[in-house]
Amino acid sequence: MIQLNKKTIYIIVAVLVVVIIVAGAGIWLMYNGGGGGTSPTPVPTVVGAKTLQFNVDENTTGYGVVTYAYAFANLTWDGNTANATGTVVRIDIPSSAGNYSYIINAATYQAWNSTDSGATWTVDDFPSVWTSQSAIFETYLTHLASWNGVDSSITYTTSTSTITIYSIRPNPTLPDSMFTAS
Repeated sequence: MIQLNKKTIYIIVAVLVVVIIVAGAGIWLMYNGGGGGTSPTPVPTVVGAKTLQFNVDENTTGYGVVTYAYAFANLTWDGNTANATGTVVRIDIPSSAGNYSYIINAATYQAWNSTDSGATWTVDDFPSVWTSQSAIFETYLTHLASWNGVDSSITYTTSTSTITIYSIRPNPTLPDSMFTAS
């Protein structure tokens, strides 16, 4: 039988107490967010974003892949419905001849298009542009509501296309000139 003196017993008990305290603190931190009471860094989300940028690749049978670049300013969107009041949208469609672009301003009920990467702008018919384009980007926003803030893209299919939304940037700083037809 092993004989332990009081000093050895005290050291063993002290080590066990320290191990139990450290293990308990580790478990507490793991299940309570860690950081000593501070909140973890929030995951980016498009819901509630005031500005937003993303790209879309639409792969359609017969047309191949068409790429769109979207930018939104003054966006009011809760994840279910868009409140278009004040929203300004820029849509760029790259091509070898230069970007085809739209600026759609729901605050002023105005729309413009450009066929030369924004060098010149032509006034467009706001009601018809808004009707055709808002349904499309609201569908993208609806799919972006489920974005986890980590994945680099979201892909879904329709009856005619495979849609990939990527380069998702909620709340970027966007220059006013991006939304100006001049």
